[in-house]
Amino acid sequence: MTSATAICNRALQKVGEKRVSAVFPPEDSKQARACNVAYDPVRKMALRSYEWNFAKERASLAADGTDPIWEHDKRYLLPADCLKVSRVNTTYGWQIEGRYIVTDATAPLQILYIKDITDPTVFDAAFAEYLAHLLAIELVETLIQSGTTQDRLRDKLNRELMDMVIPPDATEGTPEEADQDDWITVRF
Repeated sequence: MTSATAICNRALQKVGEKRVSAVFPPEDSKQARACNVAYDPVRKMALRSYEWNFAKERASLAADGTDPIWEHDKRYLLPADCLKVSRVNTTYGWQIEGRYIVTDATAPLQILYIKDITDPTVFDAAFAEYLAHLLAIELVETLIQSGTTQDRLRDKLNRELMDMVIPPDATEGTPEEADQDDWITVRF
């Protein structure tokens, strides 16, 4: 699936609806209009839902000129295309506040994040299938209003699709070691 329209057609197939020829801009059909409305929010939600390897991006952030009022010493503006912060390379505590990371760490702050990938030609094949399935669940409400179909799609997602999609993506690389804290190491 190399286009938004192809992904939407896969979703429509899962719902039992007819294919469309264009989603952006939408052709004059209820299916295309429904896909046009649902595609972008569902795509972002799908990207945020897991640490997709194809969507990982690294950045080195400079400190923002405005320091937090209390608790932390610095704040760092997140990249505009950041959907979710996966990791921050610091031993200091940190948290997200709005579009900023606040922490006591000094600049530059290095992060790993999930990037807002909009180009379907870059999508991993497993992600494209996952996105099509999530779109199908969303489209059921608009197109056929069938709780039974929606439940069937959710069950399939939980039962089959997650086993097919997540494990292969998770095993492409050296496993990350869990952080060791005093509570764990005191046992040794």
